[in-house]
Amino acid sequence: MKIRLIAMALIAAPGLFAQGGDQDVRRELDELRKEIAELRQGGAQSSEDAPDKGVDRLLSDKAGETTVGGYGELHYNSPQGAVDTLDFHRFIFHITHRFDERLSFASEIELEHAFVKGGNGELELEQAHLTYRLLDNLDVRAGVLLLPMGYVNRYHEPPTFYSVERPEFSKNIVPTTWFESGISFGWTPTPDVRLEAGVFGPLDATKFKAGDGVRSGRQKAFETKVNEPAYSGRLEYLGFQDLHLAGAFYIGNSNQTDASFGSARVTGVSGELVSFGQAYGLPENEVRIEAAMFTIDGNEDISTALGASIPGRFWGFYIEDAYQIYGDPGMKEKNALFLFARFEYLRNQSDMNGVVADPTKNREKIVFGAAFRPHPRVVFKMDYEWIDDRSGTIDPPDQWNLGIGYMF
Repeated sequence: MKIRLIAMALIAAPGLFAQGGDQDVRRELDELRKEIAELRQGGAQSSEDAPDKGVDRLLSDKAGETTVGGYGELHYNSPQGAVDTLDFHRFIFHITHRFDERLSFASEIELEHAFVKGGNGELELEQAHLTYRLLDNLDVRAGVLLLPMGYVNRYHEPPTFYSVERPEFSKNIVPTTWFESGISFGWTPTPDVRLEAGVFGPLDATKFKAGDGVRSGRQKAFETKVNEPAYSGRLEYLGFQDLHLAGAFYIGNSNQTDASFGSARVTGVSGELVSFGQAYGLPENEVRIEAAMFTIDGNEDISTALGASIPGRFWGFYIEDAYQIYGDPGMKEKNALFLFARFEYLRNQSDMNGVVADPTKNREKIVFGAAFRPHPRVVFKMDYEWIDDRSGTIDPPDQWNLGIGYMF
């Protein structure tokens, strides 16, 4: 109860700094929303100061032109009672190419923890896909794709979120990044509405682990076993001023090789709300809310086979508020300082269906800190994590974090 009261106070605190409206900011945000809609319909634009996200930001207007970009982040973690660590967590390269006005290619290659040797570090191809615009508002993508679930899963460059580490929700509820081979269609019937639906390589239940949802079951486009494909889709709505709303679904059998697992069908839904600026009486801040729930059919058989506590259902949410206390207002800010707070509520061991639960996997987490952007694509961060689990016996260590990040 105490941690929830503190969370409510922290989330509400940035609103105390609220100031009067700014018509120039509103006008700038309206223009930004129109630019995003144009990007979705194939009209790529670029600006050195644009607060754009995702690999598509790099696509050129010019046929035959190749562009290179990337992002990266360095972390210093100081957990209580443990050794501090300094880690270049991620180093990413993007390569994109515009064949003509309808056909393009985009890719993302990631190196984690500086090198790959002896089971340490990871080198992954997280995106590599062709996009063909069938009509002005209809496109098809094929290759290695991000599944259309989760805001941070889709937009995870370090300057686009405030904490040093990504939300734990985006690790153990909706895994980030969740990529797989597949084909996806996108339809933009109006500038405010975007629908996506696709067929993807499925999860592999033989790799599931207790406490991390379906994260360990990702096959990551490596010789993906496909007994049955998985399906995922997304609906986005931008019709409200300064407000992003989206919902997504996932469904697919995760038993690819072992008949004793049954279908091991995984079903999931997620939703997200992101509010910018002063719309609806809010101060000049950014509010984010994400929530998701997944079910795993036959978790009892899977748990017995793996010797692990695999849940029949797991779910969670987080709410975050960030307030700009210094610098020019608006989404294209330079020399901008933000204070933020986030509360996460995670239930990774829910509805166990007779399987013995591990209460240490059910946790609540508060993160609060500051982020300074000397440039919209460069950020310096500092925060503190306070974690509480439901075991009543183990006290997870709290932690200080420092970080720098960039994107280009």
